[in-house]
Amino acid sequence: MLELELIGVQTETILNVEKLISISGANTGIFSSTTPDSSGNAGDIIIDPERVEINNGAAISVDSQGSGIGGNISIEADQLRLDNGRISAQTVSTDGGNINLSLSDLLLLRRGSQISTLKL
Repeated sequence: MLELELIGVQTETILNVEKLISISGANTGIFSSTTPDSSGNAGDIIIDPERVEINNGAAISVDSQGSGIGGNISIEADQLRLDNGRISAQTVSTDGGNINLSLSDLLLLRRGSQISTLKL
C-alpha cells in the first residue's frame, strides 16, 4: 500500500502505468483532499494505463473542502471498468472538481457503481 500525506502543498498524483491499475476493497483507492480550514488548491489525479478497474467499494476521489480550487480527475485508457466502484469529485469552490474521461474502447459500470461531481 502506498500512502502519501502532503501538507500545505498543491500536487498532482500521476500514475503512468502501461497495462493495468486495479483497485479493490472498501476504504481503498486514490484520494486527494483538502480540509475545511485550508486555503491551498487541491491536487489533481492523472491516470494513464491501458485499463483501469475499480472494484468492491474502492474509489478514485478528489475532495476540496477549503477555499482553494478543487482537484480534477483525468483518466486516459482503453477501458474503464467499475464493479461496485466510485469515481467522484467534490468541491466547495466554483473552480475545479472536474472528471475527464478519455476512453477508446469501453466504459462499464456494474452493481451500483458511480461517476459523479458535486459542488458542496
